[in-house]
Amino acid sequence: MKKYYLIFIVCGFLFASVLLAGTVAPKKIRHVEFLSLAYNQMKVFWEPKDEDIDSYKIRLEDANRNLIGTYQSTDKFIVLSELNPETKYFVKIKALRNKQKSKWSVAKPFTTRAVPPVETTAIFAGDVMMSRYVGRITAENNDWDLPFHNIAEEFAQNNLAFVNMEAPFKETGPYYVGDDSMTFKVDPQMIAGLQLADIDIVSLANNHILNAGQAGLDYTRDYLADNEVAYCYDSYDIREVNGLKFGFLCYSYDFNLNTDDLVEDINEIKDQADVLVVSMHNGAEYTETISSSQSNFAHTAIENGADLVIGHHPHVVQGMEEYKGKYIFYSLGNLVFDQSWSWPTQLGAAVKITWEDDIMKKIEFKPIKIDGDFQPRFMDFEEGKEVLGRLQVDNYEIIK
Repeated sequence: MKKYYLIFIVCGFLFASVLLAGTVAPKKIRHVEFLSLAYNQMKVFWEPKDEDIDSYKIRLEDANRNLIGTYQSTDKFIVLSELNPETKYFVKIKALRNKQKSKWSVAKPFTTRAVPPVETTAIFAGDVMMSRYVGRITAENNDWDLPFHNIAEEFAQNNLAFVNMEAPFKETGPYYVGDDSMTFKVDPQMIAGLQLADIDIVSLANNHILNAGQAGLDYTRDYLADNEVAYCYDSYDIREVNGLKFGFLCYSYDFNLNTDDLVEDINEIKDQADVLVVSMHNGAEYTETISSSQSNFAHTAIENGADLVIGHHPHVVQGMEEYKGKYIFYSLGNLVFDQSWSWPTQLGAAVKITWEDDIMKKIEFKPIKIDGDFQPRFMDFEEGKEVLGRLQVDNYEIIK
């Protein structure tokens, strides 16, 4: 009898505990943590004292403890979204079980992160000549983007890509150019290479752009525009990428390269652009020596508001100069060319620059070697050091 009496007492105690659980309020939540997911998102999670909680009520307040909103969750966490960046908030939580609820937890503060900067990358390279041997071997292979096969992916992954286009498109053939000829003309089908590499803008200000006469220049401008490739020649161009405005001014020693026009042009455009790029086709060919004409023109550009000077024409890589906190690349050498008769003319450099918002943060150097079939490729780490030496830089990148 005593045995059954004991069982009865235990069962009664358990039954009373169950009934009591439904009437006793959950314990106050004391452990609350935060995990930032984004500048406008915060994950809030907590550890209740009780296990049998039905749901949770969350109260979000501003820095002055004014109510912003209340939320419900059956999980032990919630993701708060659409928050303001760099803003302080408070969170309070209460547990709910049946009709009972805990007291609010102590208000816990958190502050959201700043909006991350917008990253924009642009890549710049030197002379692209798609005529003579380059055009010939491309046509023989019936592969119109052949010269760009090995470099296109790297160029295309940038927000902006710029090169000097050293020869005009010609509307009608023949397109054959003799081995020793210096008068270039490009089959329009060769634009496939520019498209493969996603070249956004080219300079036409160079000493070969009139090789097909004024008609060739006019056709080249129209053809580029029809194929959504921008250009600069005798007027500026402005490209907007990620809200960042790039202004381009282009000059050639045989056409418009004088400092009076340069200063006037910069004054006209500099308030319209966040990044002002001056393209300079100038200097003595096949020498690493920077001429006074090059340095004077580049320095004048920087002194009057240019952010970058991109040089070409010498067909070899020349040194980089940091001048008044800005950068001058006197010659990036060849990118696509058929000057296989010397080692230096088979070398080039691409320069990739990264901005965060409108602040330049990094410069990367990408040495180039033009191989057989006149196809450029990016050099590996060791062999590329020669090009770094020609640029007169010690490392593959500059962190600002």
